[in-house]
Amino acid sequence: MTPLKTLRQLLALHQQLDAAVDACYGVRKEFESEASRVGWLFGKWGEVTCQEFYKQNKHG
Repeated sequence: MTPLKTLRQLLALHQQLDAAVDACYGVRKEFESEASRVGWLFGKWGEVTCQEFYKQNKHG
């Protein structure tokens, strides 16, 4: 296997993983950059984890 072929395969797998993560978080838009996509995903992750933490630690 050549390094170039390996890089193409790695890129294809990365794109498949991105699509799966986007589907899990309900992404329905195009982003201007990879950085804006990752920022949006971290924001969503924060919302989900904070809500779950609040539910598990609710007093009363």
